[in-house]
Amino acid sequence: MLAQCKPPASGIHDGVLHAAITHGVAIFVLAATFGGVSGAHVNPAVTIGIATVGRISPIHAISYIGSQLLGSIFGALLVRISLSDEQYSIIGGGATLCAHGTSWYTGFTAEIVTTYILVQTVLLTAVDTDKNVLAPLAIGFSLIIEIMAAGAISGASMNPARSFGPNILGQIFLSHDRINKLYMFWNFHWIYYLGPSIGAFIAGGVYRIFFARDYRLLA
Repeated sequence: MLAQCKPPASGIHDGVLHAAITHGVAIFVLAATFGGVSGAHVNPAVTIGIATVGRISPIHAISYIGSQLLGSIFGALLVRISLSDEQYSIIGGGATLCAHGTSWYTGFTAEIVTTYILVQTVLLTAVDTDKNVLAPLAIGFSLIIEIMAAGAISGASMNPARSFGPNILGQIFLSHDRINKLYMFWNFHWIYYLGPSIGAFIAGGVYRIFFARDYRLLA
């Protein structure tokens, strides 16, 4: 029998729409605020995509990814501090999990496809040109659409850092019984690292072949 991803108990969230809008607007604000400072990657998959097309060096990419993973741990710690034990347990520490009855390969595919779209949007609106003032809005709306489309499948993480921190802190603060009930807490969590990475590589390759403005492989 194929392994199935299983979410926390039903009724613990208020729907995908809320998560989609909140996440999309948050990324829009971050991109508009810090885009001119650091590029506002905040996502290892985006960093991998930008490094794939040669816009940042491998050393810079590694530094970015390290910072993103560290930031995810601090963010997850802030969530833990802000919630009661019961509230924290109810949301499963904020872990990214697949919907009930979703097989690992379905969640894996969802993460690849959604991350591809996200990274392609970043490359075409924010990396290919510095004159597109609507880039943060395009990226934010891309996230809203993708979370609404795949949030009920894989959780639509599209971001290894977003999935990393909550699991690390959840392992520390959630009871073992609670972790055991969250079937996919670690068992198939690799899809949230490998899936976005593959999606980012594909986006970088497609960009270099068809869309790059200065060094497109197919002129």
